[in-house]
Formats: sequence, structure tokens, C-alpha cells
Amino acid sequence: MLFTNLISTVMIVIGIFINNSLNSNFNMQLESFGTGISNQVSLFTNAPTELQAGFCENHVETLTAVYGNLMLFYFFVIFFTFGMISSVIQKIAILRVKDNVTPNISLMSLELSIALVGVLFILCFNASEVNTVSSDVCSQHMTLTATQISEVDKVYSLANTQTGELNFRYIMSMLIIQLCAISIIMLQRTQYLGELIMMLDQMKNELVRFFITFGLIIALFLLLGRMLGEELK
Repeated sequence: MLFTNLISTVMIVIGIFINNSLNSNFNMQLESFGTGISNQVSLFTNAPTELQAGFCENHVETLTAVYGNLMLFYFFVIFFTFGMISSVIQKIAILRVKDNVTPNISLMSLELSIALVGVLFILCFNASEVNTVSSDVCSQHMTLTATQISEVDKVYSLANTQTGELNFRYIMSMLIIQLCAISIIMLQRTQYLGELIMMLDQMKNELVRFFITFGLIIALFLLLGRMLGEELK
């Protein structure tokens, strides 16, 4: 439970950072061109040279920073998705073997939905077509390495999905909400576990006090009985 909470918390933080960075980049597009450059590409490609150069400097820096966090989030999603699938399969196997187990339907449903959204995220991440408009324009005003071009095009394509493609940002937002929900559930279970540990600790202390109190009395009676026995002899 603690490990699941740790991983989900890290994913939530990374996901929020990615969304905030993409929102900041979109606001910069609005300030520079009055709309998102994916809506009217011509406003970007035909903009004055100075405007393009100033925009590209921040645009490339933001997208390359997002790419590193996005790859980290992507690997966490793969790991977490397999974990949710394994958890659901394990619960189903236990239900089939044991008859006296009450299934937690809500938790199983949440884990299954996380697994499905995780699979959609992975498919969307790998299936999106690459849009090169950012690198095509920005490479005219600054030197970009092949790695930077690849990163900028990948992030721009995911953030600006075309008609008929899975909306990457909606899927990512949905996944973050689900991670928050399962974190809350796991924290509640951790709280219950903590209360159980405290109760067992109190029982142990009471048991120790019981043995100390009555153990001393029993030892005193044994000692007196032994002394009386020696006197009678």
C-alpha cells in the first residue's frame, strides 16, 4: 500500500507539472498569435521573423523540458498499469478459490479503469502522428539538434492531437484523477492499518502489565510456600 501511494503521488506531481507547462505554453501562444498555433498554423508560419524568434526560444525550452518529464511519466504509467492488471487478476483468482471472501467491487472497478486508461495512454503515446510545424519554423531561427527536433515534435504532436485521434491531454487528466482517487483509498487503508497496529500495541502492553502484576503475586506465594515448607521440615 505504501509503495502504491508513493508511486501514485510521484505520478500525480509529474502529471500536474506537465499539464501546467503545456498550459503555460498555450497561454504564450495566445499572447503571441491570439490563438493556438495548431488552430491556425498560418499565423505561426507567416508571423514576423522577430515574433517567431522570440516565441521559439521559450517554446523549444518548454517542450524539451516537458519531454523529459513525459518520458518519466510514461514509464511510470507502464509499471502502474501492469500493477493494476496484476491486482485485478489476483483478486479474481482469490474469489474463484475462496468462497468466504467479500470482494471490494469499488476498488476492483477503480483498478480496472486505471488499467484501461493506462493502456489508452500507452497507445496514444505511441500512435500519434508527428507534427513537425514547430521544429520546421523554429529551426530557421535557432540551431536545433536532432534530439531536440524529435522531442519538440513529439510533445507538440501529443499536446495538439488531430481530429479523429485520441485526445492525449484528456486521457492524462483522467489518469491523474484516478490516481488521486486510489491514493485516497490507500491512505484510508493505511490509516486503518495504523489504528490496528496501535490497538495491538495496547493489547500487548496490557498483557505485559497483567503478567507482571499476577506474576509477582504468584512468585510471592511460591516463595512463601517454599519457606513454610522448609520451616515445617
